[in-house]
Amino acid sequence: PIHNIPAINGHMIGFTGPHGGGKPVASLTIPSYIYLMQSGLPVFGTGFKSNVKKALGMVFLERGKGSTCEMIIAKLTNILKAAEQYSSDEFVVVIDELGVGTQESSGLELGKDMLEALSKRKISVLFSTQILALAEYAKADLGAYCFKVDEHHALSVGIAGGAMDVLREKSGFNAILKKIT
Repeated sequence: PIHNIPAINGHMIGFTGPHGGGKPVASLTIPSYIYLMQSGLPVFGTGFKSNVKKALGMVFLERGKGSTCEMIIAKLTNILKAAEQYSSDEFVVVIDELGVGTQESSGLELGKDMLEALSKRKISVLFSTQILALAEYAKADLGAYCFKVDEHHALSVGIAGGAMDVLREKSGFNAILKKIT
């Protein structure tokens, strides 16, 4: 349940946390509610409020023609083009795994540039990232509200890493690695 995040209008909200923790689910839930409400369908949630949006820009990981980074850059470019066409209160942007698909330093730079551009326009943004420095930058420099998603898919205030050590242990990777080395 998403119950402790602030109103999105004009704000930036970031999700961090473990691999498989539900960051994309959290990122998709809010625009799904907006879509349902704007379609005249009921939203079954306590305290859900929204104002009408004209555009919803979304970037999620997928496989297709070109590298992951090429596809993400193309999608981010389309979102920036759309940002020119709509006023900030008419547009919501959702970006899953911002900065993925390249070296971490390049992903950090790309993420900072994208979030800064959207922040200057006061466009509502939901993003998730595994790049902790990006979440920290968004919080400290852009006023983003950051939430960590834990292994039980619960949200709490803060920034959390991917918990790679837990995933390695849980999958048996560490045990097999020790056997063959």
